[in-house]
Amino acid sequence: MGDFTKATYQNTDLNTGCEVSDIDDRLSRVGTMIHPNGVKGTFTVATTLQGRTHVPFYTDGGNIIYSRCNTVFSLQKKVLTGPGISSLVWQYAYSQNKGAYVSGHGDMSSAEGITGNLPDNITGSATDYKTTKVIAPDGSVSVHYINRDYSSYFEGQEFATQYYDTDGTTLQKSLLNSYTVGTGVGFAELERENVKPIRYRAALATQVVAMSTPSGQESRYTTAYGDYDVYGNARKITQSNSFSAQTRYHKKTFYNDTTNWLIGLPASHAVSSNDSDYTTTQATTYYGATSSYPSQVNYHYRFGRWITRYDSYYTSGTQSGLPNKVQLNGANRWVRYANYYRGIARAVSTPQSESTTTQTTTKQVDSNGWVTQQTDFEGHCVNFTYDSLGRVVRIDPCNSAWADTLIDYTTTGGSEGYPNVTAGMLKQTVTHGAQQKQTYYDGLHRAIFVVNEDVTNSATARFQRMQYDGYNRLIFNSHPSASASTPYGTKTYYDGIGRIIDVTDTAVSGATSYQYLTQNRTRVTDNKGNVTTTRYLSYGSPSQSQATTIQSPEGVTTELTYNVFDQLTRVSQGGLTEYRVYDGYQQLCKTVRADVGNTAYHYGAAGQLLWQARGDSVSNNTSSCDGSVSTVDKVDMSYGNRGQLLRVDYGDGTPSKTYHYDKNGLITELTFGTVTQSYTYNDLGLVTQETLAVDGHSFTLSHHYNNLGYLSSETYPSGATLNYAPNALGQPTRVGSYATQASYFANGMIKRHNYGNGFVHVATQNARGLPATWYDLRNGQYALNYGLHYDANNNVTFWDDKLSNAYDMQASYDGLDRLATITDSYLGSGSLSYDAMGNITRYQLGTQVLNYSYGSTKRLNSVSGASSYVFGYDDLGNVVDNGQMSFSYNAAQQMLSAGSAQYDYDGNDKRVKVNDSEGVSYSFYSQSGRLVYRLQGSTDIDYYYLGDKLIAKRSGSTVRYFHSDYLGSTAATSNASGTILSRQHYQPFG
Repeated sequence: MGDFTKATYQNTDLNTGCEVSDIDDRLSRVGTMIHPNGVKGTFTVATTLQGRTHVPFYTDGGNIIYSRCNTVFSLQKKVLTGPGISSLVWQYAYSQNKGAYVSGHGDMSSAEGITGNLPDNITGSATDYKTTKVIAPDGSVSVHYINRDYSSYFEGQEFATQYYDTDGTTLQKSLLNSYTVGTGVGFAELERENVKPIRYRAALATQVVAMSTPSGQESRYTTAYGDYDVYGNARKITQSNSFSAQTRYHKKTFYNDTTNWLIGLPASHAVSSNDSDYTTTQATTYYGATSSYPSQVNYHYRFGRWITRYDSYYTSGTQSGLPNKVQLNGANRWVRYANYYRGIARAVSTPQSESTTTQTTTKQVDSNGWVTQQTDFEGHCVNFTYDSLGRVVRIDPCNSAWADTLIDYTTTGGSEGYPNVTAGMLKQTVTHGAQQKQTYYDGLHRAIFVVNEDVTNSATARFQRMQYDGYNRLIFNSHPSASASTPYGTKTYYDGIGRIIDVTDTAVSGATSYQYLTQNRTRVTDNKGNVTTTRYLSYGSPSQSQATTIQSPEGVTTELTYNVFDQLTRVSQGGLTEYRVYDGYQQLCKTVRADVGNTAYHYGAAGQLLWQARGDSVSNNTSSCDGSVSTVDKVDMSYGNRGQLLRVDYGDGTPSKTYHYDKNGLITELTFGTVTQSYTYNDLGLVTQETLAVDGHSFTLSHHYNNLGYLSSETYPSGATLNYAPNALGQPTRVGSYATQASYFANGMIKRHNYGNGFVHVATQNARGLPATWYDLRNGQYALNYGLHYDANNNVTFWDDKLSNAYDMQASYDGLDRLATITDSYLGSGSLSYDAMGNITRYQLGTQVLNYSYGSTKRLNSVSGASSYVFGYDDLGNVVDNGQMSFSYNAAQQMLSAGSAQYDYDGNDKRVKVNDSEGVSYSFYSQSGRLVYRLQGSTDIDYYYLGDKLIAKRSGSTVRYFHSDYLGSTAATSNASGTILSRQHYQPFG
């Protein structure tokens, strides 16, 4: 710490009325503070003059008793430096305008005012105010206007604050405050001091937020506070603005326990749009001040219905005042906390999902209050070890089959060969087997560089670096890269009040810019110059969370309406409107729209959906809920004691869905009619076996994991076993013998792999991490070979088929990034047209033209031109006829038939049975939703994947390999010997 010499003061100078410091005003003092992380704060202070006005004038023996100004040490500069931190400098300046005595004392009764661009609530010469100016590291400036009137109840209160942009001169925002004299808080008598602000509260009356544009246009947002209680809590708040009729009123009540002196606890919050009809949105009740649980929370309510009830608390020992039993609104919906230590419940009990039997999860806690072991409801446990600072350094599953995770903290001695890394930084190293993730933190504990790799293979290393400004905002975030010094990433720029004004991807031309307009509007210009202007809902402050009007490129406008509770009630675009209706608890109870039909919803006391209905029985009324609907249209839901869905029943006779779970809430069985899916898990919660039972068949997929918890192999229903040989990052490096030697880009995209038939897949990326070239090659023969080019919005503009220029395709896009024109080397040039909802109205490619016709409900009525279709719909918007084939559906919205083909589904709505002209086949989808197996007649068909990429299909003993383009569509197939069997080429939209 530097030498901050203590200042002493002489008596007030009779000639000036100012106290004089015995330290030379020309001198300053510098002090430093150093944080253990290495950050050094350097603080410069100097004596400054601080004046007051309307000061009483009294003398005593030749000395003035009350001073109109004095000199005090004030902060002049703050500088933060440290490991990885560019010097951050804040500068402070003070108006130092002399004060004044009451009238009648010559020059000493004449105060100095403040000048400049004054806020409009600082009137006249502003002699009753002083200012503090702060210049931030980014150059932005804030000026604080503080009352200095000795005779005022508001002396010391901030009346205005102005915020300027990073140029220091462009006003962006002003806060304008007004006050009223609040209730008295007690008696105080201090010599030579204004005691009014001590005896009485200064109650904030209004706060105006004035937002200014660079051209000087202004929008104002006002929040008015009133009806203060004796403890200084505002019980009424009104929010409005200068450019709309939107006004919202709030009323609040508070719980004040003067016995235990618990003051200002929230009791209720009501909202109104007209200051007359109020709705209580939230409420909390408390036990009595002298009860067994003095002033502890009893109930939480939402819109008049209780959500949580605290039945009991502990009343003695170190557990006193901590919750014991908490009841949720519903039968057998409770949580019990027990055996507290250091404020942590070491036992938490709930009922099991489908019975009243109690289940318990436990923790072991040491004397520091650190959890050293945690055991879940199934009895699986994990141990934790800490260092002396309370940081976790080891995560040790109790099952020794799983590898520990080690976490180490060190201080860097130098750059360690990485950019942005300097000596003195904190380095966290997380080791999990051969996986190692190193994160480097600057002195402000911000992650600035990360390297994650499999230490047995340096080619797996992926790097990411970050930079921040003085407000801890991210200003650069690199794309994941194999290069530690990659220049490619996203730069973000902010204005003086922290709004994003520009986002630039250094790998792309152009930038996305943001302008903030009047009336709470923003204008966003993308990399290609397309402009979207959005107006947002606001009341007493600017907010960009709820759009009310979106003016998009291509003349598309979207309008949205909200109720006073911020619930979306109406959204319109292109001539179609969706209405949303809410019940008394502000739960969505109905949607009304012409294209897909209406839907009604009904909820239980716990806020869970009990039933929904779609169909003609749901009315078009947009102001009230439908309490009664046709049974045929209805779907009922029921839940377990832990809130998990247990059963779904369909009113049209569709079989029910039933769900069962383990104690940890993982699904163990799902039955839909005659189809049952079963799941088992290991102690990490990873699924180890999936079984599908349908029509007497039982198909099982088994998953096996290595000691890091990564999928190492799978056994298919056919009996085939695939080894994935994952690296330490969890990425598979092979798929049995069907794909081997897989490697990956830093963003996780497959870089290269070998097929089992000798083909080699190779991809390259551009600076943005998008595919640039993409080919599959075997002995000089390509299965596919593409080059890809993009515009600034990452749309593909040129698809270069290097095998045949006949299949090259060029494309351009409109202002909404929709495909606009096509130049297809095979079929010729084309274009697309859209309506205001984004529906295609015309599609022309070469000599082929398709015209799309829509009805008043915005459903596609017909297609004419090169192909002809006429569509019919049910009342839910499902296509039931396309002029060539008919379709049927059940209440679960599953297609049951298409022409003569019949379909059955599992509980996840995956099609598991098909009965068509080829006979009966069964399909098995994994829990992740991937098709892995089919049974066609007596033939097993396996689907093998490398990550999400389909590699091969094995049908009986026949293997077919799939060569996909970068969109995942099959571009070619080959057999086990490497012979190309087929090639596919696609028009836009498949």
